Amino acid sequence: MLSNIISDPISHFSDLASVAKSISGLEYFFLTTNGTEVYGNMPVLSTDILSEAEFDSVLSNFSEKTFQNNLAFDTFLTSDFSYLTPYKTFYTFAVQNDSDGVSGLLGLLDKDEKPLQDSQIEAIGQLCSQIGKLHKERSCTELQNFSEIFELSEDLICICSLDGNLENVNPSFERVLGWKSKEILGKLLYDFVHEKDKRYTKTKLGSLLKDASRTGFTHRLLTATNEFKTIEWIATVVPTTGKVSAIGRDITEQLDKQQKLLQSEKKFKLFFENSQGLMCTHDLAGKFISVNESGAKILGYTKTELDGYSLYDIVPKNRHIYLDQYLQLIQKQGFAKGQMLTLGKDRSERTWMFSNVVQEDDTGGFYVIGNAVDITEQHALEKDLLRTKSILEQTNKVAKVGGWEMDMATNKLEWTSITKEIHEVDESFVPEVSLAISFYKPGESRKKIENAFKINTTTGEPYDLELEITTAKGRDIWVRAIGNAVFKDGVCTRLYGTFQDIDEYKKSEIALAESKKLLDDVLNAASDLCIIATNLNGIITVFNKGAESLLGYTAAEMIGKQNPEMLYIRHEIESHEPAVKVFENDLIGFEYFLEISKKNSSAKHELSFVSKTGNKLDVSLIVSLITDPQGEIIGFLGVATDITNQKEMEVALSIERARLLAFIEHTPAAVAMLDNDMKYLAVSQKWIEDYKFKTNDLIGASHYQMFPNLDEERKARHKEILKGKIVRREEDIFIDSQTDEQHFITMEMRPWYRSEAEIGGMMIFTQDISGMIAQREELKTAKIHADEANLAKSEFLANMSHEIRTPLNGVIGFTDLVLKTKLDEIQQQYLKIVSQSAGALLNIINDILDFSKIEAGKFELDIDKCDLYEMTCQATDITTYQIQSKNLEMLLNLSPELSRFVWADDIRLKQVITNLLGNAAKFTERGEIELKVEILEEEAKKCMFRFSIRDTGIGIQADKQDKIFEAFAQEDSSTTKKYGGTGLGLTISNKLLRMMGSRLELLSEAGKGSTFYFDIWLECEKGDAIEWKEIDAVKNVLIVDDNDNNRNFLRDMLNLKGINTDLAKSGFEALQYLAEGRLYDAVLMDYHMPFMDGLETIDKIRKSFFESHESLPILLLHSSADDNTLITSSKSLQVNRRLVKPIKMPDLYDALSKLHIKQDVETNVAANKKEPKAVIRTDTGKVKILIVEDNEVNRFLTRSLISNMLDGIEIIEANNGKDGLECFIKHAPNLILMDVQMPLMNGLQATKAIRELEKGKHTPIIAVTAGNVSGEREKCLEAGMDDFITKPIFQGALELVINKWIGKLADDKPTTIESDAEGDEHFDSSRLSMYYGENKEKLAKIASLTIMQLEKVAEQLKELAKIGDIENIKLLGHKIYGTSSSAGLMLLQKYSSKLEAITQVDFLMLNELTNDFINEVSILKKILTEKYL
Repeated sequence: MLSNIISDPISHFSDLASVAKSISGLEYFFLTTNGTEVYGNMPVLSTDILSEAEFDSVLSNFSEKTFQNNLAFDTFLTSDFSYLTPYKTFYTFAVQNDSDGVSGLLGLLDKDEKPLQDSQIEAIGQLCSQIGKLHKERSCTELQNFSEIFELSEDLICICSLDGNLENVNPSFERVLGWKSKEILGKLLYDFVHEKDKRYTKTKLGSLLKDASRTGFTHRLLTATNEFKTIEWIATVVPTTGKVSAIGRDITEQLDKQQKLLQSEKKFKLFFENSQGLMCTHDLAGKFISVNESGAKILGYTKTELDGYSLYDIVPKNRHIYLDQYLQLIQKQGFAKGQMLTLGKDRSERTWMFSNVVQEDDTGGFYVIGNAVDITEQHALEKDLLRTKSILEQTNKVAKVGGWEMDMATNKLEWTSITKEIHEVDESFVPEVSLAISFYKPGESRKKIENAFKINTTTGEPYDLELEITTAKGRDIWVRAIGNAVFKDGVCTRLYGTFQDIDEYKKSEIALAESKKLLDDVLNAASDLCIIATNLNGIITVFNKGAESLLGYTAAEMIGKQNPEMLYIRHEIESHEPAVKVFENDLIGFEYFLEISKKNSSAKHELSFVSKTGNKLDVSLIVSLITDPQGEIIGFLGVATDITNQKEMEVALSIERARLLAFIEHTPAAVAMLDNDMKYLAVSQKWIEDYKFKTNDLIGASHYQMFPNLDEERKARHKEILKGKIVRREEDIFIDSQTDEQHFITMEMRPWYRSEAEIGGMMIFTQDISGMIAQREELKTAKIHADEANLAKSEFLANMSHEIRTPLNGVIGFTDLVLKTKLDEIQQQYLKIVSQSAGALLNIINDILDFSKIEAGKFELDIDKCDLYEMTCQATDITTYQIQSKNLEMLLNLSPELSRFVWADDIRLKQVITNLLGNAAKFTERGEIELKVEILEEEAKKCMFRFSIRDTGIGIQADKQDKIFEAFAQEDSSTTKKYGGTGLGLTISNKLLRMMGSRLELLSEAGKGSTFYFDIWLECEKGDAIEWKEIDAVKNVLIVDDNDNNRNFLRDMLNLKGINTDLAKSGFEALQYLAEGRLYDAVLMDYHMPFMDGLETIDKIRKSFFESHESLPILLLHSSADDNTLITSSKSLQVNRRLVKPIKMPDLYDALSKLHIKQDVETNVAANKKEPKAVIRTDTGKVKILIVEDNEVNRFLTRSLISNMLDGIEIIEANNGKDGLECFIKHAPNLILMDVQMPLMNGLQATKAIRELEKGKHTPIIAVTAGNVSGEREKCLEAGMDDFITKPIFQGALELVINKWIGKLADDKPTTIESDAEGDEHFDSSRLSMYYGENKEKLAKIASLTIMQLEKVAEQLKELAKIGDIENIKLLGHKIYGTSSSAGLMLLQKYSSKLEAITQVDFLMLNELTNDFINEVSILKKILTEKYL
């Protein structure tokens, strides 16, 4: 039937089928109504796709089916048309008859996938219905019923007249062109046609008038948006109306695609032909369809020659199997990529990289487009590169060289496998920069790599370092790290480098360097060895420091230039070695000596070397071969030792040996030399004489044979000596085996050496000291007698001190008491002389006793913190009266930089200063005496102070200056007669200073004066500054003093406070300053001045300038000797302040700060007023003091002094120690004054007896003694005495010691003898009596408060003990300890102390202590209630 298809029938059926094609938009259609006639455009189809028989079967299939609805047959007949594969879209529609049967078939087809919409299917179904009606009625009039089709079609459908007037258009005109019906109906079609297409359109429509058939044409129509679209039309004339019916399809996009396709095909053809590679097409069996010119040429063919060829013709046969796989793969997946090997016409092989794809042709067949690039050369390079890479990797693996690379943009670091292997990490290890750097060993290696990495990334400077790393397995190895940087536009973009394991090489290098250094060090250290090496030609290759030192040549002069033959004289060797004459002279250098060694069988040669200076040196030479690791001789080594001294020593030794033997034999001491077998080698004559031996019997004999009575201890001692020990006995006993006589000997045994380390035997030295021992025993006896005499001397001094001080005590004490009574002037004068004389005698005794104590080494310093200013002021105060009474000026010059506090024995330091000031006063008749203290050096907390005492006295002659420091010595005897004294003052002072680490120095000139000074290091402290209120108000001060130094001192003191000063050296000059109108805040006026003294000057000031103290305060400077004279005058002249010279800085500042506060000028009156006596009370109302003294005068004096000082004192007296002991038992005194030297029982014995009797509290016992005798104080304290007071007794000293120990009684209960009263153990009532006396009201109140507090504390303690609250128990103990101590609660105080000391919870101990505490509280409540409430 296919052959019966009419392509263009004049039929309404074909028109309707064309309409269906337009509605669907599919390319092909066919229509049959009778099964015999087929209308459509199917002739363009290939008969290979649909045969006539197949088409007939389709028609017959449809004739057998009937359907209730017009459904597209593609939903039913998909399997029937599976052979129509090229047509991807295929729709069939049934044409129904009146009986709902099928009268025909409409088919729509397309090569592309174009699924129809539901609306299109519905419209075509209706169209098929109309075809069925048309088939029945054959009437064109019913064609107008297709309005629905008209409306729904996607194509343009229009009805127009033959002249082109548009009468009807479907909605597609608006959808496609944008024109609404009302906008175009009634207008000519030509109005919308492109100007160039109008004529063509008119021609086509005109052709319809000629044959009344249909026509097709394409033109461009204007759109509503003023654009043109290409429309393809099919137009026909409707016979019944004569109108033109046209269906148009928008093919604008289709044309664009076709145009682009044509251009693409053209470009592809150009690309295909002009490609430099191989481009071809082939079928699915590999047969070439086309090949480009360039590809054919590369294969060595022309395009024509390749016609009929396939891939199998150009691929080697052995690779056809791969070709088969390629063809199978590309058919399966439609594309393939890879490499292919071909053979050219000349049989040369070429390698291609291809990328091929399967394409479909217009007939539905398939072919392959191939594109291949010739990579033959590249492939060869890659193969070579792979081979090179493989070789490189193997080389790197052997050489242990790895690589690394880092992308700076991503910070991604990559390591090669060798690098990972070196670091001993897994292959999966991912390195990071910080982690990579952490492998480097901390210290130098890590610092180097961090610095190199930083420089490399910032400057691009590469690095090449040898460093140490610690691998992941903890091994330390050496590596070589190389790094390079790549920069782009000044920014580092990439780093790369290598990493090599050089551990073995580096360690070998280090070992080699160490070995070389060791060898160099050995060679250079062997300075006493001359080491020279040569090569086989005799040229020197090594010349060490020892060789340079020995021969005078430098290594630079010898190495590589000289032969060692220049160093020795060959004919001298031949003269000593006759065997060498047989040698030929062709033996050079050290080889010559090797041949000599072979002949003489000796490696050592003694010969002479000649130094650079020409000196001949005796050397001992040893020559040996130098071989390489294979044992081949490469040179010779000569080691020479300078034996010049050895030769000389050998000669000297032989001489010395002869001398030694002669010395041993003839020495006057007993000396024996023995070998290791204790056999005699040599003995002295004295040895033979002492031990009565004969020489012939001795040499070679055994020591043990000659002394058969030696015990095993002595023999063992000999063995120790032969091992190197030295034994010396200052005293040993030897018993003569022949006479059994005992001898005392001093003995020394020591080894003697053959060489430095080899012991040859021993030497024995003995001396008979029997006579010396006898003398020693005599000396011992003499020493015992001397010690007894010295003890007698000490006892004599103690007794004499006591005997002298006892009457002196009475003289001084009673003189002092009488001077305080009312006396006339003559009596006062006489008694003062007595007092001064007694004082002078006391000073002499003190000096003698001090000297005695220092000489005996019993003197000790008491170092403590003291005020330097106060100490110096006290020293000047002691001597001021003596100095000023001679009309001398006393100056105190203290440096402003002085530290306030020092650590020293202030009593002894003050004693030295006072002694020196007293000497200065004694030997100065006019002028001044200055005490100056200054700092010389400072370091840390110590300062070196200089104390100097300058006078303007008689001075000391230069040749006598050393003598004055000797004991009991002065410059000459006339000095003693004129000035008096013992001559011990300077000696004692110097000895005291030596104990302090200093010494006295002297600068003196006869007739001009002396300066005694000493420098001493003392620990020091500045101390807090003293604030002087109101001193800032003083701005200007006038200083009036005739002494230049005094004026300057005062000026310096005031300058420190910022006070301006004017200096006047006389009263006249002071008046002149005031007359000039100068104003001052104060005047410092000296009293003693020539022509016009201070009082006269003040009188003129008051009369002429300033009448009152308020208008001008004046401070009078005077000596202590002027007190009585100045009181009245000062009061009348309104001098409210007086300062005693020497002026001390604190006194001056204090006076200036109190200028307008009146001073009590009647100080002497106040001083003569008797101070009220202190009253000391105990719980019994009186303090008992026991005086134990055998001298009645001293007892009376002591009693009088105590009575004058204190009221309420009960004094008990005893005239010896025995009576004193009885009084102690009977009266239980509070304090005992105990004389030491007494009959029947002395003070020491009495004290010991009292201490044995004491029960309860300790009774203070004060020793009354001479004191300064060596050991006297120590004896007293050892016996049990508590303090010490020396005779003569002064009221101040006695008052001080009594107050000291009576004060302590306030803290102690009275001493009891055999007292067992319960109250004494629990409660000491004297504590409360000390505070409240006998005031019963106050005592009752305090007792009541105490009981309340104790009850409260007991409850608190009970609760705290239950929970073990240690902290609060300790606080409670501390609190109650203070209460119990003050109130005299003795046992409670003890328990409180234990509570305060608890450190950890011990409930057993805590409960026991708590119970004791609570019980004691109960006892105390009862005692306090009964006594006070």
